[in-house]
Amino acid sequence: FCGAGTHFCGTGCVSDTSVTLCGSSCTACAVPTGGSATCVGGACGQSCPSGATVCGGACVLLASDASNCGSCGAMCSGGSSCVSGACRSGQRSCTPTVAGCGLVEVTGGTFTMGEATVAYNASPVQPGVTVGSFALDAYEVTVARFNAFWAVRTASLGSIRSAPIAYPGGQSIAWGAAAQAPQPQDIYNNWSASSTTRDAHPMNGVDWWLSQEFCVWDGGRLPTEAEWEYAARGRAVEALASGRIYPWGDTPIPACDRVQMSGCAGTDGGGTRRVGSFAASAGLFDMAGNVFEWTADNYAAYSTSGSSACGNPSGLTNALCNNDATGYRVDRGGSWSGGVAYLRAASRNYGTPAGRYSSLGFRCARTR
Repeated sequence: FCGAGTHFCGTGCVSDTSVTLCGSSCTACAVPTGGSATCVGGACGQSCPSGATVCGGACVLLASDASNCGSCGAMCSGGSSCVSGACRSGQRSCTPTVAGCGLVEVTGGTFTMGEATVAYNASPVQPGVTVGSFALDAYEVTVARFNAFWAVRTASLGSIRSAPIAYPGGQSIAWGAAAQAPQPQDIYNNWSASSTTRDAHPMNGVDWWLSQEFCVWDGGRLPTEAEWEYAARGRAVEALASGRIYPWGDTPIPACDRVQMSGCAGTDGGGTRRVGSFAASAGLFDMAGNVFEWTADNYAAYSTSGSSACGNPSGLTNALCNNDATGYRVDRGGSWSGGVAYLRAASRNYGTPAGRYSSLGFRCARTR
């Protein structure tokens, strides 16, 4: 006796779309967290906002939910994150979270490396350098993160050095010299194996080999020189044009309120400041100043032909630049003891792999 579009429940007629009295069984439909219930054709259903899926009674994004990555119940383990529906290695040093944790996903592309004037060792420009997608530490590796590794290094060293360091395009770097212990804390160096007020400062006084050991243990590797410059100046993001002079744009250095460089007072008794003391540029902190940062590549002057020093004969991306050259390793980004020109995102510096410089630290990258 109920009209079209209705059905009888209990004492009266209700709409066929009623989610509290759905179908001939007059069932109350379950509402997923973050979504809504539906009643269609006498059967309960669940609805989520665009792009979301119901998993375990809640609306989730399969593209980014680490507990339901790509499909319901597919959990990312070991601190991994979920990126585009796939589990990606996280930061082992950040379990539990300590100062300096976070990753920035960088979509790959093609850009021009170098700068024709002013920047150190950065000319002639190298057009058409292509990098693939990768993730980069949002911060320079801190003393706190490094000490998570240092506490287990002896037991982990065999595993860390069991295979060459893998790079995109099928390239790799063979392990070489034994790493040295970091320089101990003093007015210039930040490291102490026990907790101090400089736990949130960048790790410095650490050689290239030990930096690579940390990155491999942490789930990554040192970035290539091309990746580092692309992240700092080559990608167009957050209203920042590609090819910019500094990580934050083309404006001049506004002294010590933008970067930690020569002439700026450090904090906590050192020459550096705590990571993240200044605003991020496209999600990355301290890409200019605080400490120079090791990259994977050997140093050599850029090709005078203007052709890419980073090109791979097979056309593969992220090729290591000049990796059969001098043996000096490139470092980037300027430091607390360096001048203004080194803060330009194209400027290049270099040091011996065994060097433990108070002006030099690192951050890690992860292939995507």
